[in-house]
Amino acid sequence: EGVPTFHKNYSYILHLDLTFNRVTRRLQCLPESAFYTFEYREWFRELE
Repeated sequence: EGVPTFHKNYSYILHLDLTFNRVTRRLQCLPESAFYTFEYREWFRELE
């Protein structure tokens, strides 16, 4: 959930499994040690 915001590079790696008709997505970030996302629910309240 979310996207990396403090990285030099990031990319999604897609793996296609044609035998089982499946797609797997993996997120790869550089540097790997830091992963931050913006949590919007802390800043905005939900509409009722």
